[in-house]
Amino acid sequence: MTPVRTVVAFDAETGVISLVTRTLFVWRKRQHQRVDAVRAIDALNRDALTHDEVFVRFYADGGGLVVSEFDGGFHDLMVALTPLFPGIERWNDVTPAIPLTEAAQILWERSGGDEVRR
Repeated sequence: MTPVRTVVAFDAETGVISLVTRTLFVWRKRQHQRVDAVRAIDALNRDALTHDEVFVRFYADGGGLVVSEFDGGFHDLMVALTPLFPGIERWNDVTPAIPLTEAAQILWERSGGDEVRR
């Protein structure tokens, strides 16, 4: 089986979050999301027998992006985005009430006149 690695990063100059998945030395999938297009962010915790996994989901017009806490660069991304999206630092607070289920929590939503400041 070929190892798969996913890496996420934020470029503050361009205001773009990038998620890149590669298999060995071949880049398989690239996804990008501009932070100024993000309308809402939530955290989803999937409780499983083997381990829990938290996903942070960025919702935007015409798309969005989902990153896992196990993606390379995830923790650096959360630190970098905290000033832009207050509340995103609570990504790990969501816990399912019932074992082996999912729970979601809104971390940030754009209100009428809010703009993301870079």
